Amino acid sequence: MIEDNLKVLIDNKKLTKEICVWGVSNRTCGILDVLQANDYKVVAVIDSFKSTYKKEFHGIPLVSAEDAFKLENRSQTLLILGNYTDAIIRQSKFLPFEKVYNLEDLQWKRSKDGLDIATHFTNRSKGKENLVYILAGYQDDIWESTIARIEHYQSDKFDYCICSSGVYSEELASIAERNQWSYIYTEKNQVSYIQNQVIRLHPKAKYILKMDEDIVIAKNFFEDMLAGYRWLEESADSRIGFVVPVIPLNCAGYVSFLHTMGKEEEYEKRFGKIYRSRFSAYMELDMAPFLWDMIDDFDEVAARFAKRDCMEIQELSCYYNISCIMFSRERWHMMGLWPVDHESGMGNDEMYICKDNNEKDLAIFELGNVLAGHFSFGPQRAVMSDYYASNRRKFIPHRV
Repeated sequence: MIEDNLKVLIDNKKLTKEICVWGVSNRTCGILDVLQANDYKVVAVIDSFKSTYKKEFHGIPLVSAEDAFKLENRSQTLLILGNYTDAIIRQSKFLPFEKVYNLEDLQWKRSKDGLDIATHFTNRSKGKENLVYILAGYQDDIWESTIARIEHYQSDKFDYCICSSGVYSEELASIAERNQWSYIYTEKNQVSYIQNQVIRLHPKAKYILKMDEDIVIAKNFFEDMLAGYRWLEESADSRIGFVVPVIPLNCAGYVSFLHTMGKEEEYEKRFGKIYRSRFSAYMELDMAPFLWDMIDDFDEVAARFAKRDCMEIQELSCYYNISCIMFSRERWHMMGLWPVDHESGMGNDEMYICKDNNEKDLAIFELGNVLAGHFSFGPQRAVMSDYYASNRRKFIPHRV
């Protein structure tokens, strides 16, 4: 069928003279032979996995999806074939090709994001290759601890941008201006849409750290996350889906935290067996204050974690709550950007990237020497609001 569809395109003169082919499979060679026999020039074969260990396929440059964005001639035709066609189609929607054909279905039409939401962006980017974006706008009672810590411990290696999905905050706009950070807000709440927008609006960002507004960090957090990510790029034998710190209130991170703190027995007496499981830290309302009670002074405990071997890294094989993750621009392209629908998108980004990791054999790596606190899951918010009022001292950043 693929060969027949290619013949239809050739006979009807639908192709430009320069072609890119997406997908290395047992059918690719035959497609290349047909194209070359008909005097088409195949300038590149795209395959985000095989391009990590091969640079050519039958004498033709083999490139990743990220590299395809950098091709100079944007009037080329892209032909899609190979395995995982659905995943490839998601990615191809955002590539800069004049014509795109799916050789398995010539009726398929390329579409862009399904929404066009009014967006307002104050650009103070310094063109860094590292970006931190903070999803914020709904938990102003704890910004004195969470956003303030980002201010206090920010790194000049990063651009910073506060993102308010569906709301404008004068206070957040003021914080951004004070720190010379960018600020973006949308007039409708769609968290995947605003995340795609902020990444697009920072085109030089290669390494991206996504944070929610209820994340607590300490000294050297940003530098240590970046150093761990870069080390994994060079040394890991699995490709990176995303990299995370140890987060106590997280369905995976609580296990690593309890091991380091020596509190496994205390936890299991109260809540049962420790497992990395998607609802393990979410279901019990009093689990949030229980875990936070193990931290008397957040900065001191974070410093304790920082003294551990920086190569003490876990490869996680579970679902992950993505309140604080670092990923690459290439990873964003590889998943076809964050998934946009007509709802708020809350939780869909998390499910999507975890599923995409599994489909593409990408790993989640946890850095054992970096600690970040997560204030609460939604159902625990009321309990933690009372807890916060009585324990502000452990959250508020130290001033030096």
